[in-house]
Amino acid sequence: MLSYALSMTQMSVPDIDVSAQTLIMRLERLPVTSWHVRSRMIVGAATFFDAFDVLTISIALPVLPVQWRLNPGEIGAQ
Repeated sequence: MLSYALSMTQMSVPDIDVSAQTLIMRLERLPVTSWHVRSRMIVGAATFFDAFDVLTISIALPVLPVQWRLNPGEIGAQ
């Protein structure tokens, strides 16, 4: 086991110049798969429902305290 560990430490790693531009070009060449589409749809749906909740609360909150006679402490607890 020790000889294997020593041989692994003595192995040389090839000198590869990987720049950001090279990585971006490689990513651009990769095909879009069903996994990418599925993950994009899940993230899009989560973003939509999060924004929908915020919009609904921002529209309803000014009306509710007047109709339900809520004080500021009760509004913050909602």
